[in-house]
Amino acid sequence: MLNKQKGEIIIISLIMMLLLTIVGLTGVRISNLEERMSGNFRDHEIAFQSAEATLVEAEAFVENTTFVVGNFQSGCTGSQCFTSTCTNGLCFNGSFPTTGAPASSCSAGLTNPWEDWALWTDGSGKYKLATSLTGTSSAAKYIVEFRCFMVRDDTNSDPNANLIAEWAYSFRITALARGGTADSQVMLQTTYKKI
Repeated sequence: MLNKQKGEIIIISLIMMLLLTIVGLTGVRISNLEERMSGNFRDHEIAFQSAEATLVEAEAFVENTTFVVGNFQSGCTGSQCFTSTCTNGLCFNGSFPTTGAPASSCSAGLTNPWEDWALWTDGSGKYKLATSLTGTSSAAKYIVEFRCFMVRDDTNSDPNANLIAEWAYSFRITALARGGTADSQVMLQTTYKKI
């Protein structure tokens, strides 16, 4: 007696091959996604490390630069002047008295210059360029904002507003860094007390 085949095995084999193909393609897509995710993570880490290194460099700049009261007043001339336009990366949008007690009369202002992306535009002259790290797409940038004064000695509960020696300069430093591509950016800030 002849055995009649109806082709069920072919249909089942084709369905199994289709399922295996779908599983294989899904595996390839997941692998590609994981590769992109690890690349983005690496890129972000490079940007973060560059921003941290830039903050350290900016803090060293503040620590090693001698500032005088005149650097924060409106009539300042020279390269170390803090202005509302952040010339040379030095920002101050408040008011600093030319007479009286500077520690109590100084006002830091309410603006946040680091939020203005035009400030960070290449060639704007409104930031300082940090040392470039290997693996970054461009050198990091930073600005230093004068934020008036902090008490120099934390144990002094009643500092004299007329004695500038009892006060320390206060700065907010903002760094903007990129990773291996321009798509990955990290902005970090720190507050620095210069004694």
